[in-house]
Amino acid sequence: MLRLSKISLVVTAMLAFNAAAHAATTADTTQANIASRMQGLNRFYTSHSLDDLHSTVYTLVSSLNFGTIKPQDYVARRREIVQAWATVLAAIQAAYPKNFDPNNMNDLPTDCVMPPGGNYPCGVRPSDISDAAVRAHYVSAIATNEAKLQRVQLYHQVQVLDMVAMAGLEVNLREFRERRAPPDTAALDDILRDAGLTHARIVRVRSMY
Repeated sequence: MLRLSKISLVVTAMLAFNAAAHAATTADTTQANIASRMQGLNRFYTSHSLDDLHSTVYTLVSSLNFGTIKPQDYVARRREIVQAWATVLAAIQAAYPKNFDPNNMNDLPTDCVMPPGGNYPCGVRPSDISDAAVRAHYVSAIATNEAKLQRVQLYHQVQVLDMVAMAGLEVNLREFRERRAPPDTAALDDILRDAGLTHARIVRVRSMY
């Protein structure tokens, strides 16, 4: 699993790739950039496809156009990008599989389902089981195990998006810190709370201000 520090480097590289284009712009396009990149999230609300959420997570970090943002607009622009990331993070929180605990062995799939009774080997084809009751129980167990596998896969896919999103937000907030933008903690906290983020996440984000 990728660590947050490594993902931050990737996100920073993505941001640097867009720096030249931003410098050549004469108008502050930050608001328009944010709206454009949030289109993937808007599609996600309908499609529930992580591909749509993915497009927002991986492009939102390049929304800020510091080549043209005036210092007096730093607070407003920071609120806007935090609002965007908070909305994305709320969608990510909701995308995790419900009632799933990766640390609970009962929630994890097995590599090979064992038929009941001990008379058949692990992974035997259901059609090779003559006893109808045993076969039915085995087919049900296979389906349950497959559902667990899908939940594990979904969990890890969302977890990666979560890590990239948090890294992207950290990169954007660091840019404001480096430019000595005025503090705005109370308003930013309100944005995070209003988005429905967990207390633990709000604490993590607050450390990035």
